[in-house]
Amino acid sequence: MQHCGQLIRGGCVTARCSMLLNHDYFAYGSNLNLRQMRRRCPDSQPIDKVILHGYQLMFPRRNMHWRGGVAGIAPAVGLHVEGALYRASGKDLEALDRYEGICEGEYIRTSVVVEMPDHSNRTALTYLAVVEDESESFFAPSDRYLDAIIQGARDHDLSCRWIQHLQAFRDFSA
Repeated sequence: MQHCGQLIRGGCVTARCSMLLNHDYFAYGSNLNLRQMRRRCPDSQPIDKVILHGYQLMFPRRNMHWRGGVAGIAPAVGLHVEGALYRASGKDLEALDRYEGICEGEYIRTSVVVEMPDHSNRTALTYLAVVEDESESFFAPSDRYLDAIIQGARDHDLSCRWIQHLQAFRDFSA
């Protein structure tokens, strides 16, 4: 069995995961969107909706493609983030590393423990956003970006309360 090793690409060291292994991946931002995930990670399969306890959703970075803030998560006692668990191949994770800007220092891949609908726990990989500007920790997301996240939340049947929480960010949208 192979383990994730290191791969150097253009001076960037990233985790290289075996093409034979599958990995659980927790999506909470635009990667909730099934259409986007099919395009980015064609081997990935949605497993179920999940909850990440002890974190909050935030928008700590700007993104030129989305023309506004993009999602991140940060530890926060008593809060949670709803999302989806996918089964992703090593090839898919390498694609996600590129999309999430690992080599550019935009996101960091890490492990978290999510709660399944049956209340069991499962370890999954996810991406933590690197705060772009310490003096400004919130960048308003564009309506287009919020639309992608909200559609993804609907794709995975996340709670109405969570969808309302996402829609509330429209008050700040770019």
